[in-house]
Amino acid sequence: MLGNGLLVVVEECGQESACRLSVFLGLSPSPCLRRVRQLESGGVNAGCHAAADRSAVGCGFHVLLHVEVAAQDTATIGTFESAVTELDEVVHCLRLFGKPDYLFWVAVPDLQTYERFCMAELTGLPGRHEPTRSSL
Repeated sequence: MLGNGLLVVVEECGQESACRLSVFLGLSPSPCLRRVRQLESGGVNAGCHAAADRSAVGCGFHVLLHVEVAAQDTATIGTFESAVTELDEVVHCLRLFGKPDYLFWVAVPDLQTYERFCMAELTGLPGRHEPTRSSL
């Protein structure tokens, strides 16, 4: 049985070597590596992920948007979602079942670019009717 401690350490320090992980867990490197491999082969460890510094590529201004769609029919939702996938500024989108209908995470260089994005892109999304609320 693999303990929750291993899961926590692998989630926090997944790129570390087995030697370094073993120090965190109080195990020798061989059993530690064996347990990490069990996580991988069992599908528990779904891979390693990098935390990107968006400001390094000119997208350091982040905004969380609350967006509501006027019509809730399948065609409108499908058209709306297709249009959103074309927006490079939207780095993450969640469909909610309540108010708001969607949460968008937007990354742009600065406030002025965000304002242009709102005026040029958000206002033209099909089916959007409610003014979008944003959190900077």
